[in-house]
Amino acid sequence: KSFDRCVFFSPTLEGEVGKGETFINSKHNFELEVHNRYSDDKMREEASMMKQKIDEWKLWQRKKEVWAKFLRVKDADELDLDELMILESMEFEAPKNEFPNGYPSHLLILDDLVGAKGVFSANCRGYLTEFILQSRHHSCSVIILSQVFKNFLPAQLRQGSFDKWVLFSTKSKHRESIAEEMSDKIEVEKFLEVWDYATNNTHDALVVDYTAPLDYMFRRNLEYLIRFDNDSFSTLNINDRETDKKD
Repeated sequence: KSFDRCVFFSPTLEGEVGKGETFINSKHNFELEVHNRYSDDKMREEASMMKQKIDEWKLWQRKKEVWAKFLRVKDADELDLDELMILESMEFEAPKNEFPNGYPSHLLILDDLVGAKGVFSANCRGYLTEFILQSRHHSCSVIILSQVFKNFLPAQLRQGSFDKWVLFSTKSKHRESIAEEMSDKIEVEKFLEVWDYATNNTHDALVVDYTAPLDYMFRRNLEYLIRFDNDSFSTLNINDRETDKKD
């Protein structure tokens, strides 16, 4: 289980017959909240809930510490007032396991918000942009689904806020400008070749991992590393099971 709660903002998900209904109504091993319209107020509410879960986890950790000390001491005088109050709130019983999956984790998905005015601010002062820049403090991973890159996301978000990018095949006129911005470790032409190679098959994607060294930076989907072999490429299954040479 990767996440405890998934928050999905998508103005089109419910309207897409089949895909939207399947996703919303299918069984999940996490709590799912779908919003068909983005607003800062809704995002603030979600952020507040994330913070509350983290605070509850910290309190649970404190309860476990106090309970362990209570079992260890020989005299109640060794406990301070705060510890006694915590024990009283627990009715002097062992704390229940409120977080079987450990530290709370959240996922925010932003889908098809290109046309929503004011969602992202160019100066990174809008609430959503500030949240994304500080998402680690909310134990929240962020996925942004967009067909537009440069004219949609502020530069501060594009250049350093995300560990991974997933690029699908595209003939967009912005393709080269995307490559120019993302190819800081290899030449633009080589980046475009890798992009074409990774997305040669339908539904395949190029995954760019900025946290990894060059030899592990590019993948076809998630399971195949793309290696550079002079003027060609090869893919290596992350489980070392098979390779697939470029034609």
